[in-house]
Amino acid sequence: MVKRVDKVRKSAILEHLLDLERQIRTELARASTQRKATGRRERRSPGSGTRDRSLASDSDGTVVPEVAQRYMH
Repeated sequence: MVKRVDKVRKSAILEHLLDLERQIRTELARASTQRKATGRRERRSPGSGTRDRSLASDSDGTVVPEVAQRYMH
């Protein structure tokens, strides 16, 4: 059975979730810029990026597990 939550508590929960979303987006953006900077400095061998090629272009899919572990508790 689901316990009802009053409006003040619901608002606090939503604010917390929005704050977590902002933190995650910031981490993803930081990791993405670091990855792009690292990619410019060192060139990969032709076969080393096979895993990354399966992801959508400009995707942060390689970062998500690290960020998700940090915020899942």
